[in-house]
Amino acid sequence: MAGCRLAASAINSVLVSIADSEFRTIVISSFAVVTSAEIIYRENCVRAFEWRVRRKAQLEEDARNRELQIEREEQEHQQRVEQARIDRLLDEAASLRQAMDIRAYVDAVKGMVANETTSISAEKLERWSKWALAAAGRIDPVRNAHFIRTFEIDGDAN
Repeated sequence: MAGCRLAASAINSVLVSIADSEFRTIVISSFAVVTSAEIIYRENCVRAFEWRVRRKAQLEEDARNRELQIEREEQEHQQRVEQARIDRLLDEAASLRQAMDIRAYVDAVKGMVANETTSISAEKLERWSKWALAAAGRIDPVRNAHFIRTFEIDGDAN
């Protein structure tokens, strides 16, 4: 503010020294134009500064939102991976139960055939039994160690 008063006082002293009224009017008009231009320039500077402040805040908020989105997506991914592991575990438990059911079924058939007189030959019963037990072995996650390989692939083989 002191700078403005100093400039106004300097202009007043210049105006006092100007004798020609037409020239004096030109100087006053020029001063008004320059002053208006200066005011507009300063207002534009303030607006530009305020815009930069708002823009910086917006960019910072956008960056925070992106980080939060990345974190959410990572958490969702981890949840999907964990759910897939649990689903696989349940599938393996079901496969084990099925393999155990097949083995129990083979034992029951053999026991029933041994206690009864049937037209089933021992050779046919043995072929069927081997086939059924082999099928049970293929789906048994414990016998084929499928559960360990799956666990190691997931990266938790500590």
